[in-house]
Amino acid sequence: MATYFISSMNENRLFELIEDRLVDEKNVEELCVVAKVAKRCLSLKGEERPTMEEVAMELQNLKRLRKQPWVQPIEEESVSLLSEPSEFYHVGDTSEQSSLQRDIILSMNFPR
Repeated sequence: MATYFISSMNENRLFELIEDRLVDEKNVEELCVVAKVAKRCLSLKGEERPTMEEVAMELQNLKRLRKQPWVQPIEEESVSLLSEPSEFYHVGDTSEQSSLQRDIILSMNFPR
């Protein structure tokens, strides 16, 4: 059964497995997300399988989006917002060490 599911997913035949009465235009994306999570869970390689925490998080995110149907993430906007600097916050030099890091390093050099 698992092998059949995986081969159906690989051949883009997911909706041949799901009863027609369960599929409508409103839930196609949700069904695909759940199926992709299930496929990852069935991976033969343990390191490719998600943890239960990751599965729960993905399903929670899906549940939240379902409760807020007006929230449709637009990938282009997300990328541009993340890639452009903002005037509302300062991006400091990443080579600077925080005072906490400095204190830890100093305390390691000077034991009590």
